[in-house]
Amino acid sequence: MIGVDGSEDSMRAVIKIREIEEKWPRKVVIFHAIKHKFFENVPVLSIMPTASHYPAMSSSDIERTKIEEGKTILNNAREIFGSSMAKVETRLIKDENPAEYLKKVVEEEGFDLVVLGYKGEHSKLKEFLMGSVAEKALEHASCDVLIVR
Repeated sequence: MIGVDGSEDSMRAVIKIREIEEKWPRKVVIFHAIKHKFFENVPVLSIMPTASHYPAMSSSDIERTKIEEGKTILNNAREIFGSSMAKVETRLIKDENPAEYLKKVVEEEGFDLVVLGYKGEHSKLKEFLMGSVAEKALEHASCDVLIVR
């Protein structure tokens, strides 16, 4: 199972698994979660010079945008697998935090490896800390975890 968020590290993780998959073919599940702890329960604020030039986005507009971005991220990750695409499944997760989703699905579906980029798009302190999802996967996953830099 590979978690992607569009960051350079997460896409390197996809490339690393593609290299491994060439030698040892396995089913690969790539997921992207649009919900993240940094953005949960945060009111949408907008400061614009003139409202006529920048139309306000409603929460449903923001969610639609996040879904479309997620689909693009998943398609880009899937394309890396080229001809082995039949073995690759993608999942867009809308209502769960990525770390919580990983923990639950690894246990329920019996994955033997979780692969994540070291730091994701949501990592605010990129220079100092490992990404929060990667850190939680290391702490809580019931299988092996590969963190790719």
